[in-house]
Amino acid sequence: VLAERNAFAESVSKLQARPPELAPDPAATARVAELESQLEAVLAERNAFAESVSELQARPPEVASDPSAAAARVAELETHLHEVLAERNAFAENLNELHARLSDAAKGHEADIARATAAAGARIAALEAEVNAALTTRSELETAAHAGAIRISELEHELAELRQRAEQPTELETPAEELRGRAHLLFVPSASGYTLIDFEGPDPTSGAMLDVGGVSYLVNRVGASPFPGDRLRCVYLDLV
Repeated sequence: VLAERNAFAESVSKLQARPPELAPDPAATARVAELESQLEAVLAERNAFAESVSELQARPPEVASDPSAAAARVAELETHLHEVLAERNAFAENLNELHARLSDAAKGHEADIARATAAAGARIAALEAEVNAALTTRSELETAAHAGAIRISELEHELAELRQRAEQPTELETPAEELRGRAHLLFVPSASGYTLIDFEGPDPTSGAMLDVGGVSYLVNRVGASPFPGDRLRCVYLDLV
């Protein structure tokens, strides 16, 4: 009985020392307290039984030698022992039931933890994939922006050269004496815009009248071609 009591006490200690995530619910805690109370009662009964045995052993020989008294005392002690063993068995059953409930609860917690861990792992993997994709897109955008900046710089350089050429028409012009009798361009205005027409002959004078396609025009001026790098003279006309 003492050996089994010690085993039960050790089991109770192990249950109380379990991690917080495996702790029983309030009903289980109350049941443990009830079982501990029963255990204390069993221990008290065991101590009373031990005292009775010691008392019997310490009786005077004339009392211990009385067969009828000894037989009655033995019967009394056996009955008491049976009661103690019955209570011990009930305590063992309750303890096993509690142990089973705690084990089931622990398995449920472990399954929940495993599912939560798997879900967290999947979410972390998805977030890492999104971060990698964002970093790749950012790198591509930075590369495109760098290429765009280079192209803009090239276009600005080309535009500056074109403006410089347009602002220096004298470098593209040829003295009037050398261009007389050569090809020209006629800048002919119209309601929808203007037209450039090839013209052969000397430079017309400003204010002169020219007939182009049956329409009379007034010569405004003779200057450089509107096209950069073109050495042709251009006759700018106004509609009469």
